Amino acid sequence: MTRTILRRLAACSAALLMSATPLLPTPMTGTPAAQAAPTAPTYVGKVRWAYYVPYAGDSLESLKQNIRTLTHVSPYWYQINGQGELVGGETKTNAAERGTVIDLARRNGVKVLPMVKNNDQYEAFTPALADAATRAKAVEGIVRMVVDGNFEGVNIDFEGISADDRPMLTQFMADLAPQMRAKGKIVSQAMAAKDGERTTGWAGEIGRAHI
Repeated sequence: MTRTILRRLAACSAALLMSATPLLPTPMTGTPAAQAAPTAPTYVGKVRWAYYVPYAGDSLESLKQNIRTLTHVSPYWYQINGQGELVGGETKTNAAERGTVIDLARRNGVKVLPMVKNNDQYEAFTPALADAATRAKAVEGIVRMVVDGNFEGVNIDFEGISADDRPMLTQFMADLAPQMRAKGKIVSQAMAAKDGERTTGWAGEIGRAHI
């Protein structure tokens, strides 16, 4: 069966962390009003969100075939290490490939929110979450990447996180979200499905009640 990127629709696996306030035009009066801060958009209706992974040989063709059915796409272009640095790692991307994907999305009105994964895991990734300075460096790098790339937001897909680091992962998202929203950007997070409270395994890192 032909694989498609749609098998990982983030409508099911990502929690959208976005502002609920619409961006409205500022009324003009005799004195120009201060420019309102950008606000992350809200959505009514269906969200069809897919991942694009350049290391899979059929992913680009699948994206081309299905792009008209999507509202959002998260290309896997970035990783972050335990030192809070954005790196390429296993993403196997290049400028030409990124340009093709961005052009395809823009021509079809699909919002681009690059996926950021962790290339260090468990204890090796703890500093990026637990150390305030390293965490701030990571957050700053993500925000700068989104703004400089003129992307609509970011998708955080951290995997292999120690369950003990759950509060620090929550803090990471709490630090990232307001900075992104202040620039009118969307923040989303991929989460492992769970049917109850978990403290072990892939779902052990997620504090859903707080995020």
